[in-house]
This record gives sequence, structure tokens and C-alpha cells, in this order.
Amino acid sequence: MEAASYRARKVMADSDILIRLRSFLDAEEPQLMNWLVSVWNRQQNSITYAELREAILSGQLTVQQLEKWQRDYAKFVNERLAPAWARAFTAGAANTDTAIYNPFTSAMGEFIQRRGAELVTNMTAEQRNAIRAMTYHAAYHNNLSVDSLARAIRPVIGLTRPQATANLNYYAGQLDAFLEAGMTQARAESRAREAAAKYAGRQHRYRAQNIARTELAYAYNQGSYGGTRDARLQGFIGDCAKTWLTADDERVCPTCGSIEGETVNMDAMFSIGVLLPPAHPSCRCAVAYNQVAEPVIPQGPDIQDLATEETPEPTPEYLEGWGVDNIQLAGTDETAVRGILEEMDKVFDSSPELRGIIDNIEYTGMGTPAGVELDERGISLLLGSDFEDVDRLNSWYTYNQSSFAEGTTWRDIGSHEAGHVLTAELIRREYPDLRVAHEVFNNDTYADQLVKAALDESRYTDAERIKAFRKYLGPDGDSDTDEELLGYYNRNKSEERLMELKLSGISKYAKNNSSETIAEAFSDVKRNRDNADVSSLKIVEEVMTRLRQ
Repeated sequence: MEAASYRARKVMADSDILIRLRSFLDAEEPQLMNWLVSVWNRQQNSITYAELREAILSGQLTVQQLEKWQRDYAKFVNERLAPAWARAFTAGAANTDTAIYNPFTSAMGEFIQRRGAELVTNMTAEQRNAIRAMTYHAAYHNNLSVDSLARAIRPVIGLTRPQATANLNYYAGQLDAFLEAGMTQARAESRAREAAAKYAGRQHRYRAQNIARTELAYAYNQGSYGGTRDARLQGFIGDCAKTWLTADDERVCPTCGSIEGETVNMDAMFSIGVLLPPAHPSCRCAVAYNQVAEPVIPQGPDIQDLATEETPEPTPEYLEGWGVDNIQLAGTDETAVRGILEEMDKVFDSSPELRGIIDNIEYTGMGTPAGVELDERGISLLLGSDFEDVDRLNSWYTYNQSSFAEGTTWRDIGSHEAGHVLTAELIRREYPDLRVAHEVFNNDTYADQLVKAALDESRYTDAERIKAFRKYLGPDGDSDTDEELLGYYNRNKSEERLMELKLSGISKYAKNNSSETIAEAFSDVKRNRDNADVSSLKIVEEVMTRLRQ
């Protein structure tokens, strides 16, 4: 049958897709919301006013408190959210009932691990930033003492920075009104706290619903995508296009309403820059998959092929001169591989002697796009399944772009991985025993030491401190002069607080661990050059200096 005569058909009716999504969200949201609110309530009750007062005076929470919150969120993710994600993934995959699809052996495990780590990190950071913002803004309210601020902070634990700031302003406004009405300070503070606590309760419920709906919808749509993709790969259905479906009511936002009915290839981005819903928190949209080509039945290898001795792949011309011993790129998209290797090559341009430090470049089909290993075989650059199709690689990067260095594209995976390669090379030089080098590379001890040295306070000028702090504060610092910012910076020095400030300027992903900090610094510098974040520039300079030594 010719492709032109193949009639496109829907994998499932549009209305059924939306009904299934709504039914799933209605069933799962309430319990997840209740669990999340209970986590915040426990966190509020476990922190004392003395600890909050100390945090206000020092300008930061203790590392122990932040670690406790991280454990709380990790427990919530592992015990409550991960099973809900699994149910969402499976429910979404059920929209394609022709495929033999086991989410546990497909993309779901990777999704839960990656999304869970991101959520724990982000929620802890949001909580810390919310309290920092409240202490920062409290200076503008004359009637707020340290003790009254500590009591105002406790009920907002679990809220985002904008929510916490709004609650503080509401508390301060109520306090001023009660004082003007003639109440005593103690009575006015008590009444204002009651009002603000009720407001915080509504804010917590709203945020819990936002998180529950967004995370469930995200996993549901990922499962639907994974089921359709696997059905296509197994030959049950042909190539598919996808169509954006809104809830089609008065609550649909302008962004989603603008692409209602938009149809693109299933692996392509929609015009608003996302691969799949949700497009924003609490998004209720879904996608419909429509076959646009005849199914292709996968063919196994011939018996003769199985008996043939494997021959080495020829070295691609764009890798000639790299001195790589082992190259295995069968199954990859040349445009994708060439793109990241060209960016990686730019990192090596300034030091030609670095060519040849990569021993192996291999396609592994792993879930993550790329990675670097250091073991007895030497330094290996490993490419994942996204390198089978440059459009899919681009979609993955664009979908996650907000986590990476500003202005970067999928090609900058090359400079990112170059950062890992150079870290591995420094470790290999220092630890000739490759078994020891492997352990040092994996446990991040060398990377920790390198980042700490590169970002030492003694290496920053006042102008760099102001620039970094202004970037960290964002709109909160717009009204402050450079002198005011520098004064606040100098009054609130602490190693943990300043490291958070410096890493935030590189990217969200840079805060995962020190190895990723170095890799993201290289992406930032190679893409943005002199306009890169000051901390990125210092890390790249430290790495290159050590390599030259």
C-alpha cells in the first residue's frame, strides 16, 4: 500500500481523551493535596520561634533545617507522589491500547527519578527564598519587630516567594489597621496573625492543588506520549501527528486557547515552545494522536547477519584527528552527533593538546541524552536514545531549557559534556590508578574542591558581587542602589548562602552537584562568552588553568 493512499485515523476520540484526563485528575488530586498540606503543617510545627528569630537576624536558615525540609519533600515524593505519577503514566499510556507497553521498563522510571529530584530541590529552594524575601521586605514595614516577624513567617512555610511576600504585606496591612483603630501592640499583632494565618491556609490549598494537578497532568501526558511512541516502534500504528486539546471552557487561558487544534508531528514542539501539556501550572490540556502514515513492521536481523563478525565502524570525517580509539555511532542521527561534537571541539580549540583525551564515543540508547564515564577503559562519551533523531533531541532540550544556562540550545550539550570530559581528565592526571579515578569522578569530591576554589570570595570584586547579587534578587532588588546591595551582601555573608547565590547565576541545573556546576559553566561561557555569568567565567578559568599546569 502506498503511503499516499493511507487514511489517517485517530488513536482515540478527542472527547474521550479529555474525559479520561478529567476523571483521573478528579480522582487523584484531593488525596495528593491533603498529603502535601499535611507536610507543610508538620514543617510549620517542627520549627521553633527561636530558630526563626535566629534565621531573621543572620539572614539565613541553618543548613540542618534546609536538609530536614529536603528529607520531608523526598519522603513525600517517594511515598506519595511517585506512586501517583506511576498511576498517571499508566493511565495516559492506556489511551493507546494496541501497544505492548510496560511503563516500568520504558520511560517512567527515568521520569520519576528526574522529576522527583527536581521537585525536591525546587520546593526546598522556593521555601528558602520565600523566607529570605520576607526578611528582606520586612525592613519596609515599621511596625514589624524581629519577634513579630518570626511569628508571621511560621504559617507561610510551604508557600512560594510571591505568596509569602503577599501574606507578609497582608499581615502588615492588618497590623497597621488594628493599631490605627486603637488596639494595643500585642492585641493588634494577635489579630493580624489570625487573619494572615487564615489567608495562608487558603494559599496553601491553592498551591497544593496547583502542584497536584500540574504533576499528575505532566505524568499523564508523558505516559500517553510514551504509549503512542512504543506502539509506533512496535509496528501497531504508523507515524503520528498530535493535536492540542483544551478543556474548551471559560477557564482556558489565552496561551492554550491560541493553539487549540494546532497539529504538529508527535516529536515536534508546539508553537508555544512545549512538547506536551501542561503548558503552565494547573493546565488541563491534553493531546490527541492521529496516524498519518502506514505502520512499519519492525524487521529482525537475517541469520546470516547474526553470524557475521562485527566490523569496526569507520571514523566519521568530523572526528578525524580526535584520536578516539573506539567509535560506535550506529543508529544515531549524524546531524545530532555532529552538532554537539562541533560545540565540544570549540572547547578544545584553545588547547589543541586536549584533543585525544576522549577514548570512546558510543551510542548506548540510555534514557538521558548524554553522559561521561571514567573507568578502566578511559574517558567515554555516551550518547542516549534522543540522539536517534535531531528533532527529538531538540524537543527534549527545548522542553527542559529553563533548567540550563541562559541562551543555550541542544548543540550546547557538547560544551556541557566537554566540561565533564575535562573534569575527568584532571582527575585521571591526579589519580593514575583508574579504579581510584573512577571513584573520585563518581563521588564528586574533586569537583567539589574545584568549584569551591574557583568561587572563593577572595576572587570576587565588589562590582562582581553587586552584579551577582542583583541577578539573584531579580525584581526584588530593582529599587536598591549598588551601595545598598553591597551593604546587604556584606552583612549576610555565609559560605552556604553565598554559594547558593553564585550557582543560581549559572543555571538551575548547576545546583544539582559540583560536576554539573562545572559542565553548566562551560555551556554558559561557550554560548555567552564575555556576557556569561561571572561565576561561570571563574570556574572555566580554574579548569583551564589546572589543565595547563
